[in-house]
Amino acid sequence: RFTLSCHSQVDDIHDETRFLLDAVDDAYDWFRTPRIQSSWTESTSGGDRKNTSWRANPQFCITFNERTRRAVRMVILLAKSLDEESNDERTIGFYVVRGMLNRQRRIVLKPFHLIGESQFVRKASVSLELEVDPCVEGYYIIPATKDRGHIGPFTLTVYATSEVNVKPIDSSRDWPEYVIHNAWTETTNGGYRSRNQGSWLHNPSFPLHVASP
Repeated sequence: RFTLSCHSQVDDIHDETRFLLDAVDDAYDWFRTPRIQSSWTESTSGGDRKNTSWRANPQFCITFNERTRRAVRMVILLAKSLDEESNDERTIGFYVVRGMLNRQRRIVLKPFHLIGESQFVRKASVSLELEVDPCVEGYYIIPATKDRGHIGPFTLTVYATSEVNVKPIDSSRDWPEYVIHNAWTETTNGGYRSRNQGSWLHNPSFPLHVASP
């Protein structure tokens, strides 16, 4: 239990100004999603989008109630779990990007995909407030550490003016990935294709075959 009191001081002793102090009606409170516990691991700590490995970061999809028609204001909070035995130097932040109808991970990030970006700070938590229009494809949240390879648990919470759902992207629907290791050498470094440069044909090339669905 606790007691909250407010005191006011006025210059005019004859001023009969009064104010009321009431609890906020729950009907006008923010809708809050359950806290999502996740972590950056050795394979999912891709760093910020200045790193080509940013797409390895965990991704979470925000979807809306079918009855939602108006713009939705959201506050997204990302908090890292602190290591009490060491000085935690991890700088954290996150991106909000346009979702995909097939609910696959976003692996290409163009300027028009980016809806919002938090600051990247060396603090226990960081937040971002933004307003979005409800859409079928939804939006993705991509939490990240500034530098790749910084691992550890984190918590993600979304507050909204309308009901929303937040779920991690299903890894079973992830993009197939094929990696080929190669190199440019003195004889295969042909440069880019241009009108006056035919040496680009000397670059390594790889046949691409698309299997029937």
